[in-house]
Parts: sequence; C-alpha cells; structure tokens
Amino acid sequence: MPVEQAKYNIVIAAGGTGGHMYPAEALAKSLLDKNFNVNLITDQRGKAFSDKLPQVHIYKISAGGIAGINLWRKIKSLLLLVQGYWEARYLLKKISPAVVIGFGGYASIPTVLAATHLKISTLIHEQNAVLGRANRVLANKVDIIALSLKETKKIGGKNTNKTVLVGNPVRMEFVRPTFSYNFNNEVINILVTGGSQGTRSFSKLIPMAIDLLPKDIKQRIKITQQCRSEDIETTKQHYKDLNIDATLAPFFYNIADHLEKSHLIICRAGASSVTEIISMGRPSILIPYPYAIDDHQTANAQALCIHDAAWIMPEKELTPQKLSDHLHYLFLHPELLEKTAYQAWSLAKPEAVQSIIHLIEQKINSSLNIESTT
Repeated sequence: MPVEQAKYNIVIAAGGTGGHMYPAEALAKSLLDKNFNVNLITDQRGKAFSDKLPQVHIYKISAGGIAGINLWRKIKSLLLLVQGYWEARYLLKKISPAVVIGFGGYASIPTVLAATHLKISTLIHEQNAVLGRANRVLANKVDIIALSLKETKKIGGKNTNKTVLVGNPVRMEFVRPTFSYNFNNEVINILVTGGSQGTRSFSKLIPMAIDLLPKDIKQRIKITQQCRSEDIETTKQHYKDLNIDATLAPFFYNIADHLEKSHLIICRAGASSVTEIISMGRPSILIPYPYAIDDHQTANAQALCIHDAAWIMPEKELTPQKLSDHLHYLFLHPELLEKTAYQAWSLAKPEAVQSIIHLIEQKINSSLNIESTT
C-alpha cells in the first residue's frame, strides 16, 4: 500500500561520479514528485549536481577512496571516512530520515553505516554487474540490496536473500516505452562515446577502422564522437582526410537525442552507458575500460552479450582491422543490428525508479506497523 502523502524525509547517499549520481538524480526527482523531502549526502564532486537538483537539500561530508593507493594515503582516506561517519551521523540525527538509500561511491559508506547504527532503514543500490567496493563494505549491514543486473557478482552468499532486481534508474529522456529502430541505407549514424572524459584511444582507433571499410560503406557513414578537448582538432582532421562527416565534442548534453538517431554505438561499458543504451534500444560494440576496478565494465558488457544484446571487443585484443571487419559485417547485415537493438531494449527496466520507491514505501509502512503495535 502506498505511503500517505506526508512529507517523509529521505536521504540519498552517493559518491560524486556520474555512474552513482545519475541514478541518484533520477530517484530524487521522482521522490520529489511524490511529495517526499529529499536530502543528498555526497562528497565535494557531488556538490556539482546541486544545479540539477534545486529542491534537494545537499550536504557535503568527508570521504576518501582507498583502492590502489599507497599506505599513507590509505591511512589518510580511512581517517577521512571516520570523520565523514561522524559528520553523517550528526546530519542524520538532524534530518531524521525514514529511509537512507546508498548509491555507491566512498561517500556513501559513512552515511549508510551511520544509518545502520542509528537503526534507520537502509537500502543500497548497485549499478554494475559487480558489487562495488563501497557496497561490499555495507552489504552485510543493510536491509535491502537493489540490483541493476541479475548477473551481479560479489554479493556474498548470505546476502542473496535480501537482493531485489530493480534495474538502474534512468532519466526520463532515455525511456522508450515502445521499440523503434530503423536502419537507413543512405546514412549510417555511428555514435562514439568514452565515458565522462572521453577516451584518447578511441580518437585514433575509430578513424583508422573507418578508413579500412569499403568505399561504398565509408561514404554513407556519419560520426558523432566524444573526444577529449586536446584531441578534437587532430581527430577532426583525420575524419576530414577520409571525407567523413563528423561531429566532435568533449561532452554532449543532448546525448539522448544522439542515441535516438544512432544506428550503432561504440563505447565503454560503464553502468550509465549500458543503462542508456538498453533503455533506448540500440545495438552497441562495447569496449570495456581495461583498468576499471574489479574489471566491472567487462562484467557489464558480458551481462548484455549473453542475451545477444551487444558485442564485446576487449581493448587489449583490438586492432583497427578487427574493428573494421566487425563493422563491415554488421553493415552488410542490418537485420542483425535490428535484432540486437531489440534484445537490448528487452533488457531495459524503465520502472526501476518506481520499483525503488515501492521498496522505500514498504520500509516506511513496515516501520509504521511496528510503531502501532508498541
């Protein structure tokens, strides 16, 4: 039963990278629509999202990552996490939330941990196909573990009974309630993205692969590519030399529009990229970032590939010729592109936000029932 429209306080805890903040943003907006008071506890990077969430109360706490750094920095980071714990504990006592939701990132550890010690209902959400390090710290202590992908690893055997498959919250501009994909024989739109900062290796690899395609295919290609600022002029010249129509930028604010127009996407396999691709129902060649923590991007890509919803090409084995051969085959078989696009769309969970809100309401109702019997 839905919670009455009282102004319950909800706290969202998330580290400040896009992979954690985008789903947190999607949830926050829907909670506001349902008349909840929403608070975000994050780190310095997360404060940059304040313009996108003007109705959300945003608080910054101390936090530091401890992966892959030297001993002194690990000690310093642990001290920051302890400091962040006491800062979060103070804020939680002040806010008195009904539920605390962690979206990962080291900034979520102090807040969710403090919530468990204060007997506040807790939920963590994992965006990737491998439970992140912050969420692994918290998994034994929280009430619910919400998953984006059923193939998620490193949950821990004793925690499987508290997992719920909900999907990854996505902003409304990416939601497509019906499937639509049209391969254009005159123009082939390829979208190339490389995560929040772009990818330098793509700036060399993609033009070289395009150059190896037969002329009749090459002349139909239109490229939209995310590049690092310092690589744009060089990459633009490469495409100009090939007579390829190319639009390059360090960041695309209207990425949903570009996804909509694309016939094929070449990109990394971060959680946000994968979620947006399947939500829009587009075929993709996924090139996982080889140095991602726990190799989670490979796991994300494999979670799509086992359903024939994408193709994976490991960067360490990739050459311009291999990529070009694969592109050539796909463009000769547009029915395969359409089938893969549909398989991707079929994996989407556009109701992810509502599923999480339902879990939140269940926890609130459960708390109300306990209070009424005491």
